[in-house]
Amino acid sequence: MKEGNNSYTFKCPVASNYEDYYVIQHYKILKIRDIPSDERWKHAEASIKIHTSSRDTKDLIILNKINVVVREILDRISADPKKKND
Repeated sequence: MKEGNNSYTFKCPVASNYEDYYVIQHYKILKIRDIPSDERWKHAEASIKIHTSSRDTKDLIILNKINVVVREILDRISADPKKKND
């Protein structure tokens, strides 16, 4: 996470029996417009990386919420034929 010129990293222990790995990143378009896609990760405003397991109740809650967000995004894209997914 970035705030001004500072960058923060939060780490927590990960169980060895995870099944899925999610990465969610946030960028400012003006900052990455001329940067090659394989270099953009260095300019992320925020990056969330999480390991999840369907055997963990708290992970199931997160997985369900991620699925809701993905469905909302897909509904928004599919509702407007002019929108395209880059």
